[in-house]
Amino acid sequence: KMYGSEGDKKRRKKEALEAKLRMVEMVVGAREPVGREMRLYSNNAERQQYDTMADLFSIIKATEHLEKAYRKGDALTDAVYEENCNRLIRKFKDTRDTLKSTVPDVPRFMEEYKLNVPAARRRLIEVGVPATVEHGTSNTSQEKEKKSKYIATVVASFITVMDSIKLNMVDVDQLSPSMVEILENLNKIDSLGPNFEGKVKVRDWVSRLNGMNAHESLDEN
Repeated sequence: KMYGSEGDKKRRKKEALEAKLRMVEMVVGAREPVGREMRLYSNNAERQQYDTMADLFSIIKATEHLEKAYRKGDALTDAVYEENCNRLIRKFKDTRDTLKSTVPDVPRFMEEYKLNVPAARRRLIEVGVPATVEHGTSNTSQEKEKKSKYIATVVASFITVMDSIKLNMVDVDQLSPSMVEILENLNKIDSLGPNFEGKVKVRDWVSRLNGMNAHESLDEN
């Protein structure tokens, strides 16, 4: 009886181990040889997709660090911040468009991969322009130019937007550059306060366009 009892214990342990191995096989798909690297992809297309998702992750993290560094005040000059922020925003938009079928919802992507990045989320998704442009605090050399030049640029960009709409050229990538240019130059006119009605409306449209994909179009509403 004693030997039979010990044998039963060994048999039960063996059965439990085999059950665990079967569960692992169900998850992995097949039993991999010990020491063999497990791949997330099975072909080049899937590999490129994972690489692009990794790029998106890195861009978001880099933007969060940039925003935090700029908020410290003495860590970055306005010019350095603005240059790097614009570069990250461009890369974000390109990467988002590339992944639009795989990652249609970037905020959900952030949640899924545990990205606690409130500053990056606001800058990349909600606003779409650097803080220096959003708040009109840029101290680049362009501020030395005359007020009349800023006004002329605003008028020219506004005419470009109106002409595009009349010609039914209403894709986001057709309108967004001119709208950003209008906001940038409005912010350079010192006599216009941050709550100037025209500036507020343009800023709202820039944010709205930024939340859309590059090839989406505006409708009549």
